[in-house]
Amino acid sequence: LLYLMFMAGVELDLSTLKRSRTPTAVFTVLTFAFPMGLGFVVGSALDYSTAAALLLGSLFASHTLITYPIIRRKGLAGDRASITAVGATVGCDTMSLVVLAAVAGSTSGDASGGELAVQITVGLIVILAACMLLLPLIGRLVFSTFGTEPAVRYTFAVAAFLAAGVLAEMVGIEHIVGAFFAGL
Repeated sequence: LLYLMFMAGVELDLSTLKRSRTPTAVFTVLTFAFPMGLGFVVGSALDYSTAAALLLGSLFASHTLITYPIIRRKGLAGDRASITAVGATVGCDTMSLVVLAAVAGSTSGDASGGELAVQITVGLIVILAACMLLLPLIGRLVFSTFGTEPAVRYTFAVAAFLAAGVLAEMVGIEHIVGAFFAGL
């Protein structure tokens, strides 16, 4: 799953994503809100606690890029619809993980809602900064030192998405989000 998210990030055309940011944002909200709301309603109807109903909704709202390799094989990875779907998947998964972290933190009593929001926000900022600023610098250093042979590129890519996954876990963000940002 880490590799899949990493590859989705690698192949995502950021300029196309910027051009389609409105449809991606709308699709993200819709594909999160409807399943989240449905899961919460179902959980509530089953007499689950509020926390459990929220987790059920979060589970419904989370989805994966399991079909992405097929899309890539068919040459559709650069298509605007594919980019919108990938962006929405990452957005939905991130929001689902935020719900999970908030519920887990509130039920464990370790942090208040405000503290959790700050922790998650800081975690996202740290992982974004590491992946968007630090990782390219390290990449240039590695490639200028060891060359750009396929074995060096592959080793660097694996090390990058694993390191980003570990860093994401360390700052309280799910590892798949770190792998995706490393791919970007």
